[in-house]
Amino acid sequence: MATTAIAINPRVPDDLLPGTKNTEPMGWQEKLPSDIAPDSAFPLSTVSKRTSAIPPKVLFGALHSPVLRLVKPIPLKTEKTKDTVSVVWEEVSEFGCGGTFSEALFDFAATITELFVALSEQESLGNDLLRVKSKLSEYIELRPR
Repeated sequence: MATTAIAINPRVPDDLLPGTKNTEPMGWQEKLPSDIAPDSAFPLSTVSKRTSAIPPKVLFGALHSPVLRLVKPIPLKTEKTKDTVSVVWEEVSEFGCGGTFSEALFDFAATITELFVALSEQESLGNDLLRVKSKLSEYIELRPR
């Protein structure tokens, strides 16, 4: 059986051909919305205040340790200076810092892991470190093996 191919050459209208073309402006493009509407209907402001992507508080839950796990998230307060971001756990006066928010959280995870392990290995501690160890135990525990 033989098939015949039929070539179809559609005619493209002149206004759709590639290139540029001068057109008459449409009436609605000549005026901005602020020119058309009264000020009270659409309050427009070209001034925006700076906002930070770093939250003022965060619940930390990313302890990177194969032997430890978080029982509940740790409430952290964030602080930002010109070059440094810090996260602070005020209950135990521990912090992490870095050039970015992620680096500060990673530093905090390493710090709190090291502190928990060090305090767990000590047999005699002062009152302040016993309080810190007790608070850490509310949030962190050894993973079952």
